[in-house]
Amino acid sequence: MVSSAVESRCNGSSACEVLLQYAVPGLGCVFGTALVLSPFAAVKTAYETQRLGKLNTLPYALMVGNAFSWIGYSWFIRDWFVFFGNIIGWIAGMFFTLLLLPLAPRSAQFLSICVLVGVSSAIQIIYGTVFVSGVEYAKGEQTMGIVANIVLVSFYGSPLSVCVSVIKEKDSTALSFPLALTSLINGSLWTAYGIAIGNPYIGAPNALGVLFSIFQMILLSVYPKKGHGNDTEEGVALGGRLEGRGEVGESQEALTESGTDGGSKFLHST
Repeated sequence: MVSSAVESRCNGSSACEVLLQYAVPGLGCVFGTALVLSPFAAVKTAYETQRLGKLNTLPYALMVGNAFSWIGYSWFIRDWFVFFGNIIGWIAGMFFTLLLLPLAPRSAQFLSICVLVGVSSAIQIIYGTVFVSGVEYAKGEQTMGIVANIVLVSFYGSPLSVCVSVIKEKDSTALSFPLALTSLINGSLWTAYGIAIGNPYIGAPNALGVLFSIFQMILLSVYPKKGHGNDTEEGVALGGRLEGRGEVGESQEALTESGTDGGSKFLHST
């Protein structure tokens, strides 16, 4: 069923309606899935070698919470594209987290579990209250949309430290151009979809993701890579949701150097 907002924008054009209502979000699901699965090779390598290396479990715990918030929101607004655009992210985030947790230092394990349980519990309590209380649709959509946006903005926050590190070191090795470009396309598709259906809770945060992707691409062009890392070691940018890599402190570096499994970098997420 074509939304009234799309109908008004397309002025009766069937091709326009199909493009905005189905093709754009469908492609968004494809690009979003590619982005959330992009760390698979690095996670697989860490699991097979039983060494965390440059990975960190926290971003994947955040991925679970972020995807969970949007899945719940999709149930309320009954949007299949938002649902399928995030269900793979929830599965991937949970899979990556459970694989990597045994390899992480105890402090990292504790923090990741607190984030995973805390964020998921808060979302269940708030969303459950909305569903059970039977509030009017507009108020429920606003409440759940704001919660989903808060989680997503928190998800966007950590990669900023990566960009700060890139600027300080004048080295963009921690960033990946292909992933930043894919993130840009993905964010643009979801921004267009949010605008088309008149939903600012979908359009606004993805527009922010687009700006962040552009910023990463600018950093990549201004600061050439100095290292020789590959994409399994570089930071990855997940479309609305952004992943990067940054220092997490000398204590973990010491753990890695001493042969104890631990993450010496921070890989983060949209």
